[in-house]
Amino acid sequence: TLSGFVLRSSLTKEELKTAEHKLKQTEYTQPAMLTADLAIERTLQAYGYTPDMVAGHSLGEYAALMSSGILDMDGALRAAAARGTEMGAVEINDKGLMASVTAPYEAVESVLGATEGYVIAANKNSPKMTVIAGETAPVKAAMAAFEEQGYSCVALATSHAFHSKIVAPANEPLRRFLEGLEIRWPNVPITANVDGTFYPMEGSNAKASILEKLAPQMASSVEWTKQIETMYEAGGRLFVEVGPKRALTMFAMQVLEGKPHVPIMTNHPKQGGIASFMTAIGALALAGRPPAWPALDSKALQAGFKAGPIEARKPRSTVPSTTSAELESLRIRARPLPGSASSPPPQPSNQTGPSESDYSSERAIRAYVGDRIARHSGYPASVCHGNVSLTAGLGLSAQQVQSVAATIASEAATDPEFDGF
Repeated sequence: TLSGFVLRSSLTKEELKTAEHKLKQTEYTQPAMLTADLAIERTLQAYGYTPDMVAGHSLGEYAALMSSGILDMDGALRAAAARGTEMGAVEINDKGLMASVTAPYEAVESVLGATEGYVIAANKNSPKMTVIAGETAPVKAAMAAFEEQGYSCVALATSHAFHSKIVAPANEPLRRFLEGLEIRWPNVPITANVDGTFYPMEGSNAKASILEKLAPQMASSVEWTKQIETMYEAGGRLFVEVGPKRALTMFAMQVLEGKPHVPIMTNHPKQGGIASFMTAIGALALAGRPPAWPALDSKALQAGFKAGPIEARKPRSTVPSTTSAELESLRIRARPLPGSASSPPPQPSNQTGPSESDYSSERAIRAYVGDRIARHSGYPASVCHGNVSLTAGLGLSAQQVQSVAATIASEAATDPEFDGF
């Protein structure tokens, strides 16, 4: 089972190596990633959040299919595993290549149009970021052309050129597998990767209608930019990324640049899973969507979500354990005697958490960064920190954001691994 590789404890070194090796195999990786997405969604539901519409990027579309009601949990996991198996089983002399390109989409179209051989825009993520895929030699030629024009281009470590005709042989066996699943009409609107439009909500045959968009997804381009635009036109303004890191949050900001919207990430490893989730809850509340807090005995409130002394989470007894007279006597007896010696020297602290100096340092850093951002935004420094979009929230242009980053980099030591900007 999936949990046999992901949720096991007390493993020996050899068992851990075996589990990690299997988890890297596509047929295990894809359902594991899907499980992570659905776990975050279930936690959001525990706080009272349900989506008005959904979309998923590539593999994430299968999580969206479950969220929309098209598939159940069992069907979504089995479909993700079958998708990974069929993708990895494609046998072809040239398995192709994929590369991420940071360039305006017009420049991407121009380079691809001038490149001989099969290479396409496989993931149209935003007007500024595209993933290309195709046969190895044409993709390498396109990468060289992008680099000559000064654009960043990075090859991706994938077994095949996904979302291209390279993996088209997997479409038919995957379709046959999907036909064996229970597929229902969605009860929440969902957009499709293949064309960026909504899946049908009703008709004479749910399975046939859904598979018309879903079955070719694996070998078709991901029209993510159009999906975001479609949801925006349908009234979407809060775009919540349900999954690790913040790639989709950044894509939404780039697609909707200059338009009123609120992009929110829910899980970023560098910020911490619980910290970033609670930050997302706060951002949703500020945007007019306050949470419905789980009850104290809710299974959603694992130990990491709770703060304060354990006693604060225990139900109060209706019978006082100490009388008022006894408490008053204890208070009087606890007073220091007149003329008594000075207090004994403080004992060494056993504190293991952040010290006051840690918090002081954090406040100083926050104030410094806020001051540098305030110079460009016109907002008070006190609001120029936290999970605030520099562009959508504070109105900074891309050039101003780069100027702030350059100023801070020139004045202070920064962590190159942290992608805060």
